[in-house]
Order: sequence, then C-alpha cells, then structure tokens
Amino acid sequence: MTDTTTEAVAPEARTVPKLKPEVKAAWLEALRSGEYTQTRGVLERTVGEGPSLPVGFCCLGVLCKVAVDAGAAVREASSIRARYGVDGERFSLYGPVFEIAEWAFESPDGAVWEVPTPDAISERLGGSPTVSLAGLNDDFGYTFAQIADLIEQHL
Repeated sequence: MTDTTTEAVAPEARTVPKLKPEVKAAWLEALRSGEYTQTRGVLERTVGEGPSLPVGFCCLGVLCKVAVDAGAAVREASSIRARYGVDGERFSLYGPVFEIAEWAFESPDGAVWEVPTPDAISERLGGSPTVSLAGLNDDFGYTFAQIADLIEQHL
C-alpha cells in the first residue's frame, strides 16, 4: 500500500476549494462597490501611515468585514490597525483566521487564498502557477476590481 500523505501534488493538479456562493457574491459586491479604500500590508489600516499606506483594507480585509457584517466574525480596532477573528482569542491582522475560511469556503480543508498566476506577472514570480490574493493586493498593485475578477473566475 502506498502512503499518499507524503506524495507531492503539483499545484496545477490541486482541487481548489470554492467559496460558498453567497459569500462569493457578497465579497465581490463589496470589492466592486467603491466603498472601500485599498491599502496594503494588513487586513485593515485605521490610521494612515504615509501616502503609500492609507487608511483602508486589503482585499482579504474586505472579506473579513463581510464576515463581520454577516455575524461570522468580530473586529477589534487598535490605534492604527484592526484585527479580525471569531472567539475573542483567535485574531489576525494579516490574513483571515481558519474559522473565517471555514465560513467562506464550501470545504475549508486546503483552503488557500490563491488564484492562478496572471500572465502579466508570471515571469516576475518565476513561473509559479499560483499567486496569493494578498500578493496581488500588496506587491503587484492589483485593484479591487481586478482581484474581484480573478476571484469570480477561480474561487
């Protein structure tokens, strides 16, 4: 018998978990609404830190705000950032905690906040087949609308 738990799976062969339709619709609507200013580096920045780090949300912070609005998460603001979590103990400033993934995805096992790498940045990523949504937001300057289009196509 072969132990498949140690065999590598090529990223392109992975089954990408899908967002629950109602979560996907709400997240896409929020990203495209124009209501959220985009920032980088954290889920939500409550105080600007210069022109390159304005008050606002990263794309995953918008999802966390949608989770709060749906009653699936809580938000705690500090003096310059907000963090999101679920139970008073598990919070994050930088990415959704597992419980938010559990709320967002049809099957959270293996949930990743990644999409196939767009051709425009493939060379910069050394041909990596996937790129994180945070990377698109923080490092590659993708707008919320561009990120929403990728989420709509792939998650």
